[in-house]
Amino acid sequence: MSPKHFFFTVLSVFFLNFPGVSQTTKVEKGRVEFPGYRIFEGAFDIDFTTQSIGVSEGKSFQIEEIVAFNYFDTDLNVERVFKTYEEINQDKNFYELVLEGKVEVWRKQYGGPLEKDMLQQSPLLSDYDQKFDYYYKAEESLVSMEEFNTTMLPEILKYHNKEIKKFILRYNLNLDYTTHQILLLKYYNSLYSPEIENLRLEKLLTIK
Repeated sequence: MSPKHFFFTVLSVFFLNFPGVSQTTKVEKGRVEFPGYRIFEGAFDIDFTTQSIGVSEGKSFQIEEIVAFNYFDTDLNVERVFKTYEEINQDKNFYELVLEGKVEVWRKQYGGPLEKDMLQQSPLLSDYDQKFDYYYKAEESLVSMEEFNTTMLPEILKYHNKEIKKFILRYNLNLDYTTHQILLLKYYNSLYSPEIENLRLEKLLTIK
C-alpha cells in the first residue's frame, strides 16, 4: 500500500454513531484467559466500572484474576482484543489493542471527568475516542502517548530518519496530536511488516 493511499484511508471520516462509553458490554461469544493459561469460551459480560467479567449468573471474576479477553464486535466488524496491565503506582486496568505491529498502541478508558479543556486538546478525535488514554508498548511496559515526542520519536528517527521525516513533511503531521502520533507509528510499523493492514485502527479510532 502506498503511503498516500495509507494516509488518506486512515483519515477518512467515519460516520459511526457512538452513544458514549458503555460501562457494561454483553458478549454473546468470546474468549477469556485466566492465569495458568486457563481459557473460558462462551458468553460473558464486561463491566468496565468494576473492571470485572461475569461468565454466568452470579459468577464474576475481578481484574486480578483476568489475563486477557477478546470477542468479535459485529457492529464495528472487528475483533476487540483486551489485556490487563498494571501501570507504575496504579491499579490494574483493561487495555484495548488499537494498533498492531512492531510498536503496539493500546488504550484504556479515562478514569476521571472529561473536562471541556481536555476535549479541546484532542480536536481530531471523536468525542467517544477522547474518553480514552492512549499508550504505546515498549517491551512489556505501556508508555503514555503524552511522552511520545521525547521517548519514542527519537528511537524511530534513529533507524529511519529519512523516511520518517519525509512522511511527517508530506502529510504535515503535528506530533502534538495523539492521532498524528498514532498515524506515524502505523507508517513506521509498515516499514517492518507491510503485510499488516491494521484495519483495526480504522475500525476503532474515529477521526473527525
